[in-house]
Amino acid sequence: MAYDYPFSDDENSELGPLKQEWPFGGEGSKLLARADRQADEYSFGGRADTLPIVASLVVKDVGPGSVPLTEEEATNLIGKSKKSPFGHKFETKLDENVRNSWQLEPDQVEINNPQWHTGIEEITATIAARLGYEGVPLSCQLYKMLIYGQGGHFVKHQDTEKEDGMIATLVVQLPSLHEGGDLVIYRGGRPLHRHDFGKADGSAGYFPHYGVHYADAEHSLETVIKGYRLVLVYSLCLPAKMVHLKKSSNKLMSDELAEAVAGPWMLLNCGELAKVELDKEQEEVSATFFRTLSELVVDASDLSLIDFFLINVYKDRFDLAAPLIPIVRKFAWDDIGPILSRWLDGVDDGKAMAVLLNIVDGLGLEKEAAPTALVKLASERALKLSWDDLMKSNIVSLLWKWLIQAGDKQMIEKVATKFKTMDPSQLGPVMEAFVENAGYIERGDDKCEVVAPVIAVRVEWLKSQIEELKKPFSWAMPNAKFPHNAQVEAFLQGTEESMTTKGIETFETLQDARNYAAQWMREEQVEASSEMEAAEEDGTAFVTITKTPDWFMEHEKKLAKYNTELKLLEECYDEVTQGGPRKQARVEASCRYGIKPDRLQ
Repeated sequence: MAYDYPFSDDENSELGPLKQEWPFGGEGSKLLARADRQADEYSFGGRADTLPIVASLVVKDVGPGSVPLTEEEATNLIGKSKKSPFGHKFETKLDENVRNSWQLEPDQVEINNPQWHTGIEEITATIAARLGYEGVPLSCQLYKMLIYGQGGHFVKHQDTEKEDGMIATLVVQLPSLHEGGDLVIYRGGRPLHRHDFGKADGSAGYFPHYGVHYADAEHSLETVIKGYRLVLVYSLCLPAKMVHLKKSSNKLMSDELAEAVAGPWMLLNCGELAKVELDKEQEEVSATFFRTLSELVVDASDLSLIDFFLINVYKDRFDLAAPLIPIVRKFAWDDIGPILSRWLDGVDDGKAMAVLLNIVDGLGLEKEAAPTALVKLASERALKLSWDDLMKSNIVSLLWKWLIQAGDKQMIEKVATKFKTMDPSQLGPVMEAFVENAGYIERGDDKCEVVAPVIAVRVEWLKSQIEELKKPFSWAMPNAKFPHNAQVEAFLQGTEESMTTKGIETFETLQDARNYAAQWMREEQVEASSEMEAAEEDGTAFVTITKTPDWFMEHEKKLAKYNTELKLLEECYDEVTQGGPRKQARVEASCRYGIKPDRLQ
């Protein structure tokens, strides 16, 4: 049976440093000022890092479940589910040609991991800010749990408003092994965003992923070709007293802004842009402003305008890479590269390295020459930094990610030489990048040869740490520090479980002893774990110090982590030197050993 579209889903002057000069006066100025305070995005998503991998999911009449779903588990869930309907005009219908999935109601689903609920709260706050509702306490209500099997899909449709004040739909995909099943968001009838929920990088089966879109946005779920897809659908709603804040996705601020300035902008040239003076006394313009301005400059397709924009308007915003990505994507590297280099001339090496790497990270490998050239520029800046400054940049893993993906042997060798001399305990970010990007190194590749010495340094350090840590339980804490009293420090380093301060410390009253215990319990314990308790006997106040197993347990955790990293590094290194399983096995290995590949420290 054919149905007429549309279907509905039953499931689911503040401008800154620019003065009030054309084209930024009037309506454009007002909109830019609003954009400076409120960001709004149509759809976004990715790996849900705030959510635990294990949700502790329990389904009524089925029991605890694990993910990814096995064939048997999927069959059991489907047995307790209903076919998903869809709304057409004023009717609710079932037709697998339109929608093919199964659904469970919220009262059939329990999530017992408290970290899941905390993570959902964090995601909700992020969504509120990115949809232009920063500071608004949105509620996030579970609407349905959906199961998509082979052939599962949902044609292009719009969600119905399931709750009063509903502004958006949040789709959280639990770890799932499947092919197909992308969520596609449309705007103006054209695909605008595609959410693959981790399939592209092989992480779909090992981490939760999310996608969010405005409630009235058209979207479709492409056909699942193989496997099962398990998702939780949440409704994001405004508080009852704030429903008046709801806005339509049909006209975001970025659209209003584009309409306000698009006409005159197309006539803009460098001479006219030069009339827009910088006001040193005004506040900085936001990322939203520069993102919109960048898009308009790109639309003008004028390199001289780009040059003027970077050197004169964008000159101090080395912390913002996102607005530059469309510019680098638009023009050939031979044209944009020299302009970018002039913009960065004289800029602090750490800032320059960071913005270059963030540009290439947003750009990806889609441009032939740009990624390699950007990585080369970033590497040159990295080599000029002291080791301390390099580590403070918090971008070392990104440097190595793109060295591996887009760098050449000579480039990697220079950076590797610098890293070989560093403290191996600080090499975690480098190892993280190697693990995540080993799939980009072909067997026998020259890159493997130059990365190997850095890996070897870390591996030897790990082995030495493991040897030091794998000792049987003892109350001895050999590196414990207690600077206030040498005898207490000696006790902590020895094998005795407890001691008192009798004959070591003198207290006039029991309260003095309690104050002493409270003071040292508040202090951070160095390489030790103990408890102190004040008491009094025969009029003499003293403190009993009792060791706890926390210190030993922390070392056990560290030992497990080091063993995991060592095995993971060895497997990944074997992968690129001897062949064997590629990226999927690497991610599987990291999860099997109990850590995320992006959490090596």
